Amino acid sequence: MKKTKAIFFAFFLFCSIAATSQAPAKPMADGKSLYRSYCQSCHGEAARGDGPVAQYLVLPPADLTQIAARRGGVFPAKEIYRIIDGRKEVRVHGTSDMPVWGDIFQRGWPPKETREKIQNLVAYLETLQE
Repeated sequence: MKKTKAIFFAFFLFCSIAATSQAPAKPMADGKSLYRSYCQSCHGEAARGDGPVAQYLVLPPADLTQIAARRGGVFPAKEIYRIIDGRKEVRVHGTSDMPVWGDIFQRGWPPKETREKIQNLVAYLETLQE
C-alpha cells in the first residue's frame, strides 16, 4: 500500500511540475499567434514597422520593439492594453469604433477570453523590447 501511495504521489508531483512548467508557454504562444494574425501585416514579422502592408499606409507603422525605449526604458503595459482594446486611439489604427483589426479585441470573444488574449498579446510585445 505504501508503494502504491508513493507511486501515486510521484505521478501527481510529476504532472503538477509538468503543468506548471508549461503554463507560461501558452500565453506567449497565444500572444505570438495573435500578433501574427492581427499585427504582423503592418508592423512586420520582427515588429519593426516593416510589414508587407506598411508601404501602402499614409503613416508608417510603429516599430514595436522600441515601445519601452521611447518611454525611458519602461514598457507601459496598461497603455498598450488600452490601445489594443480600442480605449486609447492611435491615429493609424483608426477610431475605436472601427480600428484596423475591426472589433475583434472588443467583442470578438467572451469578455474574460478577450481580456486574457489582450494580456497575452501585451506580454508578447513586452518580450520584443530592445
